Amino acid sequence: MTAPDLVAWLALEHRLAVCEQTLRQWASRGKVARHPKDDAGRTRHDPVEVAGFALEQRSQRTPRTRPA
Repeated sequence: MTAPDLVAWLALEHRLAVCEQTLRQWASRGKVARHPKDDAGRTRHDPVEVAGFALEQRSQRTPRTRPA
């Protein structure tokens, strides 16, 4: 899935706000894999891998505490 499609999919399906720049940074840092380019020359990513990593990042940054 290309970056723009993946950003939209993450927002619609998982309510995750990830911008294209963040996705590119994750890929350049080796956090998520890049897959072969499509016919238009756009880099593709595995949506399940990216969603898993995004959820992991969110859970590490958002403490889930309930008021007493």
